[in-house]
Amino acid sequence: MSNRDVILNVLNGLKAQDFREGFEDTVLYRVCRALGNHRERGTPSSELWNAECCGREEYIAETYGEDVDALFREVKAMASGEGAFVMPSWGTYGT
Repeated sequence: MSNRDVILNVLNGLKAQDFREGFEDTVLYRVCRALGNHRERGTPSSELWNAECCGREEYIAETYGEDVDALFREVKAMASGEGAFVMPSWGTYGT
């Protein structure tokens, strides 16, 4: 199974269960965790995490294909919909 297949399996599974994000349980976290467990080659989970956190939105499309990128964006939008974790206003000010 390729890294691409691992990502597609995770995304399709999240889409099928109508997944909503929690405080730490995000779509990106689930995909990176699955890639980390798979380890076909190199460190694709940390590369993906870094790219997404740094705003390199083209990384998924360039690395895994436009279809994977479209599905990732779709699931990510769905997961942050109604019922997803929302940081309370006091939580954004720090301690």
